Amino acid sequence: MSKLYQRSEYQLEAQGKTLALVRDLLHQRNITLIVSDGTLLGIIREGDFIPWDWDAELFVFYEEVKDIGHQLVEDFYKAGLEVIHKQFKRYNWKIVVEEGGFQVEIRSWFRENGYFKRLDDMGSEYRIPEEFMLHYQTVVLRGEQYLAPLDAEGYLSHVYGNWQTPVKSEQRRYYLNSDFFKPGLVKKSADFVKSILRMK
Repeated sequence: MSKLYQRSEYQLEAQGKTLALVRDLLHQRNITLIVSDGTLLGIIREGDFIPWDWDAELFVFYEEVKDIGHQLVEDFYKAGLEVIHKQFKRYNWKIVVEEGGFQVEIRSWFRENGYFKRLDDMGSEYRIPEEFMLHYQTVVLRGEQYLAPLDAEGYLSHVYGNWQTPVKSEQRRYYLNSDFFKPGLVKKSADFVKSILRMK
């Protein structure tokens, strides 16, 4: 079953509660968290979650989380959340928690040469000009407050290009801007194999 299906109002309300719980747990550890990617896109364009999206994304700073990954995992478990992925490398630090089929992806970014960067498991690189992530505004999602980039529209243009037009796809290459997302060799090879299989 595709992850891209329309969520009900009940599901969206549950997503809001899960995201707020994750925020509160991170705040208890004095971690700065910033809504990013599709979560910020939903807030700015839809005034809500994107109804067909399956997860929320939070940006955190590597220097704030590098030594407390295992404590955070324990915090999430104690709060009743399922931790479905954890990895604590400098270039690829993330924790993914899940409740009721909804995932919250917490990713740290490291600062280098004027950018915040991260890599993924496929060797792809993501990078954001540092000015987007150093100045904030407060945004509201489902009645809860979160930090977001002050220049939210500039951030979204960097990540998505034409962010005003919805693109309903699970494939990053269809909706991410090349200035933000640079596929790694493993990712390119996997996409090539998938394209061949679709032709058969």
